Amino acid sequence: ASAVSDPQPPAPAVSPEEGAMKTVKAYVKAAEEGDIEGLVGCFSDSFDHYELGDKNGLTAFIEGVEAEGMLEDISGNTDEAEAEVDGDTVTVYPVELEGLFGTVTYEFELKEEGGEWKIVAFDMTGV
Repeated sequence: ASAVSDPQPPAPAVSPEEGAMKTVKAYVKAAEEGDIEGLVGCFSDSFDHYELGDKNGLTAFIEGVEAEGMLEDISGNTDEAEAEVDGDTVTVYPVELEGLFGTVTYEFELKEEGGEWKIVAFDMTGV
């Protein structure tokens, strides 16, 4: 008898919506834990924002927020968030973070890079 076991069926492919939502939830969890590396890791190297600039600008912004003590006691909410696919981009909205700064609502845009969904842009309202 052969000792080779039956090959495992391939894991089901993650849908764009699921992949994007997983990244957004990782972002919220990192925010709740004050984990800067975790936050920055959710972003694409091609991230671009009209105020913050590129990923380096974003990293500096997050570090500045932490230095001001604004990463304390954050709670996130993705209960209402919905993912919408548009071509190679997935938009996830609304995602709420609540903290000392009040409540911020994000709209994230994500693209797949090397099998992972990364945030390429976002809009914040309520700041």
